[in-house]
Amino acid sequence: MAGEKEKGLKEGITRRQSSELQGIAILLMFFHHFFMEMPSDPTPWFLNPGLAVKLAWFGKICVALFAFVSGYGMYYVLQREEKTGFFRGLRKDYRTVLRQLFAVYRKYWLIFALFPGIELLTGARPFEPKEFFLNFFAVSTTYQATWWYMGQYAVMLLLLPLIDMLFARFAEAGERKRKYLFFGLLLLAGAMWAVCGLTACRPLWELLLRLVEALRLSFLLPFCVGYLLARCKAYQWLARRIRGKAAVITAVVALAAAVTLRVFLADSPAYARADFVVVPVFVYAVLILLQFVPPLETVLAWLGRQSTYMWLIHGFLYEEIGTWLIGGLHSGWLVYGMMLILSAVLAWLLNGLFRQLRTRQQSKKALDKQKSAGI
Repeated sequence: MAGEKEKGLKEGITRRQSSELQGIAILLMFFHHFFMEMPSDPTPWFLNPGLAVKLAWFGKICVALFAFVSGYGMYYVLQREEKTGFFRGLRKDYRTVLRQLFAVYRKYWLIFALFPGIELLTGARPFEPKEFFLNFFAVSTTYQATWWYMGQYAVMLLLLPLIDMLFARFAEAGERKRKYLFFGLLLLAGAMWAVCGLTACRPLWELLLRLVEALRLSFLLPFCVGYLLARCKAYQWLARRIRGKAAVITAVVALAAAVTLRVFLADSPAYARADFVVVPVFVYAVLILLQFVPPLETVLAWLGRQSTYMWLIHGFLYEEIGTWLIGGLHSGWLVYGMMLILSAVLAWLLNGLFRQLRTRQQSKKALDKQKSAGI
């Protein structure tokens, strides 16, 4: 991520600001799931049901927001490795991406063991080997529907080295030729697949369509846009040209435009297809405005640090506790707040447990090294 010292966007999106955006995304995700999918009418007292539904659909922007922040941050992660050659750079990128992916999967598997794992052990959920392994690797999400983004995240990360090397520049002519040859052959193979599928082998075409559908371009695009804006330092460029009161006025107008457009598209099938345009504008606006409310920045940054576990566990909490709370409290807004707090506290505890496990693992490795070195 960019440097941590400057406020606003003078140095791009910092690591702390990334956490703040993830905090906003997790709040929107809860609102979307709660007010769209709970089997009741938990509308807050200050919203009519129609507006609540539209705002809940606006909350779906959380997916694109998570993807955008991931793409933006991964640009800086990949730039830590020097690109001395095309294929060498591609290998380094994939090693980095796989480490990042495994770090997220470790959290996923911890929740998998705590929730579906216990259900399987107690017999509350029948064990089907194929279903188990597909869910274990997030290929299928029949155990928890809200985990679908895990597979999408894996797809985005696995495509990222190709995107990164597409934009990489090499001084040596030989490396440039390898790059052009690689992507040329890749493009040719895709074209041949499409032509053969259309003219001679219909199943090939249907498989290609399924693969394209699996990419979920509506969410892959914000990820790519985040990466590209980090690469071209777009927010730094804007910060140098729009400053002071002009930046605040621009942010207010941009936020109003982004929210209005997204709410207007709530009932349209194209609601997510515009997110790759809406999200960068939304991000610029909220980060400019948040710098004037430091306490809110702190809360959002803390929520952002818990957001992965909050996402992974909230579906189970809704299923087990949410409906019961609605029936008892008759206040959707109150239940929404309680579910947020409960999820955040559990996520904080799980983060602490994960840190402890990681610290012990690192200590064990260090001790083993000392023993092997004869210290």
